[in-house]
Amino acid sequence: YHLLRVKVFSLIQKTRTLFSLVSLIQFLESNKMKQNHFHLCFLNGGDKKIF
Repeated sequence: YHLLRVKVFSLIQKTRTLFSLVSLIQFLESNKMKQNHFHLCFLNGGDKKIF
């Protein structure tokens, strides 16, 4: 019974770690998209407009 609880607990821990990794990756990806958008706007606007 105790072993089962430990297994479930470690599974929850792993799931949490995985979830936080996924959200971190999504966060980084969205940041990358923003940077690309920034570069595109910058290139299109020349050096007239800096955001």
